[in-house]
Amino acid sequence: MMRKFLAALLCIATFLCSAVSATASAEPYTDAWGYTDDDGDGLILVTVPWETCTAYMLIVLDPTRVVLGCRPDRLFSKGYTVAEYVQQFHAVAGINGGGFADEGGTGNGSVPEHAIVSDGVIYNGWTGVGEGFAGIDYDGKLRLGFQHVEELTQNHIKEGTGYGPLLVMDGEPVDPSTSAFSYWIDTLNPRTAIGQRSDGAILLLVFDGRQPNSLGASFADETEIMLRFGAVNATNLDGGNSSMMWLDGGYINNPAGTFDVRPIPTSFVVLEQNPSYTVPEISDEERTGMTRQEMEALAPDTASFEDNCTAEVKAELKEFASQYIEHYVNFSADAGAMSNIHYYRLRDLAVPNGELVHRLYGAFGSFGYAFVRSVSVLSVEEDFCTELSDGHYLTGYTYQTESVARRTAVEEKNIQLSIVRQNGKLYAESMNFY
Repeated sequence: MMRKFLAALLCIATFLCSAVSATASAEPYTDAWGYTDDDGDGLILVTVPWETCTAYMLIVLDPTRVVLGCRPDRLFSKGYTVAEYVQQFHAVAGINGGGFADEGGTGNGSVPEHAIVSDGVIYNGWTGVGEGFAGIDYDGKLRLGFQHVEELTQNHIKEGTGYGPLLVMDGEPVDPSTSAFSYWIDTLNPRTAIGQRSDGAILLLVFDGRQPNSLGASFADETEIMLRFGAVNATNLDGGNSSMMWLDGGYINNPAGTFDVRPIPTSFVVLEQNPSYTVPEISDEERTGMTRQEMEALAPDTASFEDNCTAEVKAELKEFASQYIEHYVNFSADAGAMSNIHYYRLRDLAVPNGELVHRLYGAFGSFGYAFVRSVSVLSVEEDFCTELSDGHYLTGYTYQTESVARRTAVEEKNIQLSIVRQNGKLYAESMNFY
């Protein structure tokens, strides 16, 4: 009996020691870009407000933790959501992966368009690598620019899938106009991308889109953010309703699928942390991109704007802004519903004769005007109103919306509008979120 009691005490002591050791190892770490891993889990999540949407960047300090979330045994029969891949791989985070066939948007997400590599084994190789294959080799290096399936073996690729276009190669932006995806070059959609910094950290990027308050991003937007975060290589992955990021037990972004989260054949998942991995030091000369301080300096400082508009002008601009916001968020929601037919870009918003008109341009040309009412604007509150010159104003508003049949029923955003008065009418020159 005494022997069993001592054995039990030894087990308890061993467990407590391991728990203390694990806790002690979870120390904050600040990388060369000024981003801090507060809880020591090797992951840093950064929310990036963008002009037409919100982006989420997940920095994975140890690149060897990123593997392909895929079930090769279920290809061509069943796909899974990002959350399900994270669960099956006992991972802690994940994003969607490569392109796949999905006729009419009603498939089961099991048919990849190109080759995939899972744990060093190539599947579906007869379909080629496509334009934007993202391959991670056994050392955790992200390799891009493949032309043939044979190159995957030659470059010792352990995990990989792809879509395109390429965004960054060797620290330089790639011109998407020469890509097979060039017909989407100006469109705004939910998007996903993967990249790698000069210190080896993997960058996982997801944009919201096709929904109220978040129209989406272009390839140029993806490229710019990747470069700001120091990417030396980066490529676009599948987007649209597929764009998803899972972390800490839930989706970080708001997936654009109206009715359900989309099943997909591949994802990139982040395995549990390996405590033996140490983040390599990197010098200022080796660091690419912008520091966190430099990134944050780009955001508008609303406190610095002079509030010099008269009460009468404030009331007039607020009424205009309320119309703008109501029509903008309804346009965002409605355009998402049309996205299977038309790929669109918001080119101009104006209020001629008191009516706000959205002029829509898509990959297949202009397709008219949209007047829809699927989102209610609950409130619009002024943050600042600055008259820059006669008839030219810089304004900021906090607004709250309530949408129908969406996962996020109530949303709040800050919007900055540049408004100009021409021939007695008000026009919105530009907008962005802050």
